[in-house]
Amino acid sequence: MEDAEQHVKKAVEDRKLADMLAAAKKKKPTKGKAKEPEPDLPPPEKEEKKEVKEEGPPNYNNHADVLRCLRRAAPRPFTFGPIKFSNLDQPDTPAI
Repeated sequence: MEDAEQHVKKAVEDRKLADMLAAAKKKKPTKGKAKEPEPDLPPPEKEEKKEVKEEGPPNYNNHADVLRCLRRAAPRPFTFGPIKFSNLDQPDTPAI
């Protein structure tokens, strides 16, 4: 009887150990070595290079100028294609 109890206790301990090892394997990265975080080094400062363009009359032959003028004139995107007017027979609702 005591042999059976010891055998069961040992089986339970072995099972716990196997579960712990399986959990440890799952936590390891699968590809390559894990990169260790570098010590607290400040990121290198990047100089901002901004071209200052003199604004003059737009050149409508230049695509970028046309788009810039369109964005200023109409900040929303244009809708190209058919526009459906399905509720024209209903009266306007009063503004709240």
